[in-house]
Amino acid sequence: MKKNILQILKVVLVMIGLSAISLLILALMLYKMNLSERAVSIGIVIIYLIVNFAGGFLMGKIKRENKYKWGILVGLSFFIMLTIVSTIITGEMFGSGMQAVWAMLTCIGGGMIGGMCA
Repeated sequence: MKKNILQILKVVLVMIGLSAISLLILALMLYKMNLSERAVSIGIVIIYLIVNFAGGFLMGKIKRENKYKWGILVGLSFFIMLTIVSTIITGEMFGSGMQAVWAMLTCIGGGMIGGMCA
């Protein structure tokens, strides 16, 4: 059990690093190319899908059994970390309930698909 939690935390830390780098690149693109708000929103969703796919894939490679379940768990763990950090920084969880549901489904779905592809 303890080993599983440590593996999940390691994968989530890798995911956080990937998302930080990706979001930094998106911010630079926003600065240089004057992207619209819609383009930035789409970019954020794509980044979270790719990051969760990568995390689910990595966890599936580590576990080798029930890969999609581990992918779901990693995606959910990333969503929880994202929610905690976002709440600390902005003082609110999400702008609306639908944003939270959309973010959770994006994280869980990306992780599950990544786990299935592992």
